[in-house]
Amino acid sequence: MTKAQNPEEVATKRVEILSPLLYREMDRAQRSQLIREISEREGISERTLRRWLLAYEEDGYRGLLPQSKPYQGRKSSVTEEIVDEAVMLRREVPTRSIRQIITILEMEGKAKPGEIKRSSLQDHLMRRGYGAKQLQMYHQSSGGAARRFERLHRNDLWQMDLKYLLVLPETAKRKAQQLYASVIIDDATRLVVACKIYDRQEVWNVLDSFRGAIELYGIPERIFTDNGSQYISRHLTQVCAKLGIKKLRARPRRASAKGKVEAFNRYLDSFVEEVKLKRPQRAVEVQHYLDIWLSELYHRKPHSALNGKTPEQVFKEDSCPLRWASKEQLDWAFTFTEQRLVDKTGCISFSGIPWEVGEDLIGMKVEVAFRSDNPEELEVFHEGFEPRKIKPLKITEHTNPRPRVPREEIPPSTSRELDAATREYEKHKDLSQTAISYRSLVEREGQ
Repeated sequence: MTKAQNPEEVATKRVEILSPLLYREMDRAQRSQLIREISEREGISERTLRRWLLAYEEDGYRGLLPQSKPYQGRKSSVTEEIVDEAVMLRREVPTRSIRQIITILEMEGKAKPGEIKRSSLQDHLMRRGYGAKQLQMYHQSSGGAARRFERLHRNDLWQMDLKYLLVLPETAKRKAQQLYASVIIDDATRLVVACKIYDRQEVWNVLDSFRGAIELYGIPERIFTDNGSQYISRHLTQVCAKLGIKKLRARPRRASAKGKVEAFNRYLDSFVEEVKLKRPQRAVEVQHYLDIWLSELYHRKPHSALNGKTPEQVFKEDSCPLRWASKEQLDWAFTFTEQRLVDKTGCISFSGIPWEVGEDLIGMKVEVAFRSDNPEELEVFHEGFEPRKIKPLKITEHTNPRPRVPREEIPPSTSRELDAATREYEKHKDLSQTAISYRSLVEREGQ
């Protein structure tokens, strides 16, 4: 870990390096080959990569935070008896997910809550030939027709995108304003879990809509995005890593890969044409009509891809258990830290503007924490100092001068240094006069 990196930046970087291993189903040979490729590309030993992988499988994002001692992984708690039960559950219903199987085993008392790790059970099932990918290949080889990409259960995959919506007309108080919609759609049920309007394409707006969707509908297993700067940001990567969400990206210039959300965006164009007739003047008005349109003209209308059922109906009828996060967990996941050096004026630079920290921290490197829902409210931490909230430095023509270090101005009447030196000189002079020198003694004896 370099001096410029904080622990969370290190952990997030490690997640990005490991991502090809985390977000794909593969056998042991494929995994070993991929580890070798990552090792050569990143200049990191295979042993280190395997240690990081084990740490993430055991403790998630926290397991990748820098440790004072090398991480010691725990032995797998998946017994052969549990694997036998898991195989039976998958043979009964091949489409059962790993999470469903674990939930059933826990409810039946065959495993303690939290005892079985998904990645460990998945490895055991693949060795037995009952991995999800293996079963899919078997059915394909049995003459089944090729199917397009589609998840089976709610919250298995969310597709995310930013859409240009409409332009609000210019007014006396503002220029014409482009509006954007941050859209998140559930792949299996077509339910739009988020569709919020913003006036800027910022990562903070994407994170705001993402958190809102999680609060309402639970934590997804995966998200699927394009390669826009908002989606490849370390902030979104960090949130996903902390909450155990797999982050998938479409290949460049492959918009068709996000078919569900792209299809909804085209359907959303019909709303745009209708809302223009209402002549909205503010973004809040557009959001109001969008909420009504989603509720009455989309979520509660039969969908052709859902056998005539509505997205709302399919989402509610899905038996797959939802995974929730507490407010404290979400606050932690959506809080970010960065390091800044306090300059000689007692300020730091953040988001391109100066922030007042305090003259007592001049020259020190501090941790700056902020939440995605309020990136303009910063809190500063440094060992030995109380945490403090800071504000942007406001410079105007009436800005008061910065306070000086208190001192009392006393005009000197003499040189205290030379006075002290003179006193010491007189002492030494007196001592030299009373001393008897060898020369004076010789001269005295010669007389």
